Amino acid sequence: MPYGTAFPFAFIFADSANPDRVTHPAGYTGTGGTLTVDIGIDNTSANRVEMVTAVQNVVATVNAMVSTVGNLSLGANNNIQPSEIDFESVLLHEVGHSLGLAHCNIGSVAGNPPGITEFTNSTPGVGAMAVFETDNGADNIDGTADDIRGDDVNFNYFKTVDNDPFSIATTVDNSTYTRDIASLPAGDTYSENASRLAGPGLSEAVMQQGSFSDEAQRELHPDDVAGLQFAMSGIDEIQGNADDYTIVLNFVGEVPAGGADIVIDFDNTQTGFAVSSSGGTFIATDHLAITTNSIFFNTNFNWFFNNAPLPVSLVAFDAELKDNEVHLTWSTASEIEHSHFEIERSQDLDTWKKISSVYEHDQEYNSGLKEYSAKDLEVAVRNGDWYYRLVAVSTDNKRSISRIQHISVSPGELNVTVGPMPLIATSCAELYLDVAAAVHFKIVDGMGKAISEGTFSGQIGPNEIDISAVLEQTGHGVYFLVIEAEKNRVIKRMIR
Repeated sequence: MPYGTAFPFAFIFADSANPDRVTHPAGYTGTGGTLTVDIGIDNTSANRVEMVTAVQNVVATVNAMVSTVGNLSLGANNNIQPSEIDFESVLLHEVGHSLGLAHCNIGSVAGNPPGITEFTNSTPGVGAMAVFETDNGADNIDGTADDIRGDDVNFNYFKTVDNDPFSIATTVDNSTYTRDIASLPAGDTYSENASRLAGPGLSEAVMQQGSFSDEAQRELHPDDVAGLQFAMSGIDEIQGNADDYTIVLNFVGEVPAGGADIVIDFDNTQTGFAVSSSGGTFIATDHLAITTNSIFFNTNFNWFFNNAPLPVSLVAFDAELKDNEVHLTWSTASEIEHSHFEIERSQDLDTWKKISSVYEHDQEYNSGLKEYSAKDLEVAVRNGDWYYRLVAVSTDNKRSISRIQHISVSPGELNVTVGPMPLIATSCAELYLDVAAAVHFKIVDGMGKAISEGTFSGQIGPNEIDISAVLEQTGHGVYFLVIEAEKNRVIKRMIR
């Protein structure tokens, strides 16, 4: 039965009486597999030519399903002028709605009182006189874990282990995420949302309502990916069963109105800025699938249409020790003027050696995803820690370096502990020595750049290593602690 038309709010179609409703993209019926969602541009629309590259970029970004902390760029760090609003960034937000996601904050929905936009998405309590309760707690930041919201009904799903929207669980389903505030970690009083007010650095969920001029947000955030993956766990909300699906967006070019699952148009009669309008139908209790969807923009803004296609968009890069070989696998969502990949290996994170070049991919899917693989046969019989990175080389010899992957063939000889992990303000690193020795340490980030190093005279017993350089970083990520003492070396992986 059709549920009607909704302008997105929460998991769209959720409401105060039915807060547990989960919405799936068009075409999902409860059967798992690849779910292809066609997206097109209205063939009568203003700006239909200017929109093409941005739409293609959004399609590649969603298909890659990569989460990025620090996904906002402002001013000189983007190609937008101060008076312009980035069409691609707003479109990525609206496509999120078109796939079933809603705002993670209350936002400026019609009828809401002013001054509450950044609080976590909810409905204002119960009864005829229900109002939002917006005590922002001891930290005085709206939308964080210490907010006191009374009987407001939470719509925002959170990670039960730590209520952290700036990271993503390995498994995303109802075993790791919930909207029930009774399941909050000890000490938290409400679901935290992925707001730039609360997050590390310039980081915010794409589905956070609020767009500004001279702002680029063209990458998905962990909170966005978690929302999509939760829906992809199917109507049983359990990952790994037959009803799971994978979303693949397919750009079909210009189409008539209603000619694709998602149709993009500029129509000032539909919106004062930008909106995704959806109709849906029930496929199970508390589960709906979108049946119709259109995204509308208003022409009365100084829109910036990005005409720079994505270069190589790396979806995944993994290294695994198996059968006395290091197996390296990676995949891409898009490749623009791409020549080949080079695989580099290091043992000290300073000196990198090219061990192979890869020109041909193993397999290409209809969505444009390409898979690659390679093997390193040398290090499996040599003790130590080994590090790998990819270098994407363009046809004009420009080079783009991936994040680092780590393989440990045998444990290091120095006794080092780091924790708690992921790192928090009270985390520390400790080196235990049996004999006094000179100690040199260095901390490098996930791209191999040194951010701190030092030398001290190590004493017998525990010695604290200064990792404050990592604790002071504004963004989440992977870091490596390199310690040398008595001709021994150990490298510890740290997660911030």
